[in-house]
Amino acid sequence: MKNWAETTVIVRFWIINGIFVVLGLGLFYADWVLFGN
Repeated sequence: MKNWAETTVIVRFWIINGIFVVLGLGLFYADWVLFGN
């Protein structure tokens, strides 16, 4: 990891964050669809 450029680390961090955001929103939406209303 020491050989990575700083921008590479930041970009991968944002990509991983984006994946977790999508998963979280998906779980929230699935919960609303299944148990809402």
